[in-house]
This record gives sequence, C-alpha cells and structure tokens, in this order.
Amino acid sequence: IWRFVTDAIRERPFTGWGFNAAWWDPTFRAPLEVNGWFSKVTTAHNGYLEIVLGVGAFGGLLILAVVATAVLAMVTHAFTRGRYTSWPLALGTFCLVANLQESLIIGNHFVWLLLVTAILVPVNALRASGAQQVAPDHTVGAGSISSS
Repeated sequence: IWRFVTDAIRERPFTGWGFNAAWWDPTFRAPLEVNGWFSKVTTAHNGYLEIVLGVGAFGGLLILAVVATAVLAMVTHAFTRGRYTSWPLALGTFCLVANLQESLIIGNHFVWLLLVTAILVPVNALRASGAQQVAPDHTVGAGSISSS
C-alpha cells in the first residue's frame, strides 16, 4: 500500500489528491482495481502518508511543524513539571507512533482527539507558567505587609 501511495504522491506532490478524497477518485483507484484488492483498502495505513497524499507537500510540512512543536511542548512539560506530568508525553507518543501503521490522525477516529488533548495540556501549562514568569507579582503574602 505504501509504495502505491508514495507513487501517487509523486504524481501530485504539491496539491495532493484532495483531503481524504483520493480513495474515491476513479483515476487513483484504477490500478488497485486491476490488482483486485481495492475493495479492502480505503486508507494509506499511515496517517502521515495519508495527509501528504491528500493535501500535498505543503500540508505535510505544516503537519511536520505542528508535530515537532507538539513534541517539544510535551517533552518540556514532562521534564519541567515534576512527577505525574508525563502522561501527555506518553499519550502523544502513542498517537504519533500509532499513526505509522494506521491512518488514525484523520478520519472518524478518536485518536486525533487524544493527540489534541496530549498537546493542549502541556501547551496551556507552559503558556500559563510563561505568563506568570513575565507578569509582575502583585500578590500580598502573610508576611509582606509592613506596619507603618
């Protein structure tokens, strides 16, 4: 399947075949029907190849940038937040690795929602900690009020 998909990507490297549309295009599936196994294949069985197949190289680069940013956020969160904060990294790693064998990042699957959760938790936590570091501390603690 992957060889067929990479050949199809080479045919339309920049524009792709249309998001989640290639498998229903008669010119795309014609070689598969000759081999007699099209009825059993409706995805690339690789989420990343599926995205590039659908939206082309520019979409693939965009996904690569999003994944790299997400991995950086998840790793930073796991190693700076202390104990019990590595679950987004574990969940995100599962989602990213699972997409090497299945097209779970697109379509009607809940895995993309797990990936979004694994990304948003550390990104929001890092954003909040960055805002706290930048913002001046105007809180009044128990021993900070002096009597005049």
